[in-house]
Amino acid sequence: MLQENLKKIRIKLGYSQQEIADKLKININTYRGYEYNKREMPYETLRFLIDTFCVNINWFLTGNGSMFLNSEETLSNQLSDVNNVYFSFRIGKRLSFLQEKNKYQDKDMAKILGIYEYEYIDLKNGIKEPTLKILNCIKKYFNVSIDWLLYGD
Repeated sequence: MLQENLKKIRIKLGYSQQEIADKLKININTYRGYEYNKREMPYETLRFLIDTFCVNINWFLTGNGSMFLNSEETLSNQLSDVNNVYFSFRIGKRLSFLQEKNKYQDKDMAKILGIYEYEYIDLKNGIKEPTLKILNCIKKYFNVSIDWLLYGD
């Protein structure tokens, strides 16, 4: 979804890949990696994208809401939530990875975590933040570190 939304932003603004890469102050190949889902966009680049183009973080990460902030919304209010939203989104990507690796369905993952399937789907889509209990459950069941879940390290 991120790569599609990144491309939609670029097209809506009327930029080529090179032009938007220049605006974001990154190499064209790095930008292409984001747009083609070959690279994960770092938090700093996401913040710069949001700040530079007034992108609605909620739309960018979930597809909900409008693409850009309107004149009544303030960027500073939105940026205060970026860290939490991005954190949840990245954990969702790691959950998806574990799910695909183990060939589990959403209902299987929910059962493992002791939550309802719709709650798991919200976690996986970055809509809901995981509790410490859920993080520990993932850690134990899949034998992964909390650092990997939170930061990818």
